[in-house]
Amino acid sequence: MTYCTSTELGYITGSDLSSTILWQIITLADLEIDAVLRANGIQSANTNDLKAASLKLSTAGVVTRHRMDGTMPKRTKIGDLELESEPSQAIERLRADAYEILRGIVAASRSYRNIIRKVNS
Repeated sequence: MTYCTSTELGYITGSDLSSTILWQIITLADLEIDAVLRANGIQSANTNDLKAASLKLSTAGVVTRHRMDGTMPKRTKIGDLELESEPSQAIERLRADAYEILRGIVAASRSYRNIIRKVNS
């Protein structure tokens, strides 16, 4: 299951990569998200949070792809980082932002499970 679409990723990044390539980048990001959820015993989570994490990781994937194939667009910015001069920092920040969202999902899940245990005890 994908948490965002290639159209959304294209709008956010302004990338001219094909939708096929964008879907593959999204698939890799979502597999990473699913691995984190599985490792923490989470079977479902807020869809908006999952979409936000997916878009952050997928955007990092797009930046990585452009950096690797030499097609980094000129003067593209994410927040206060210019990708032309700081793609590694942008990738790190995007990944950190995604993992912050995932930490929130994990924390919310643990709180919910603790509430259930207290009620059932």
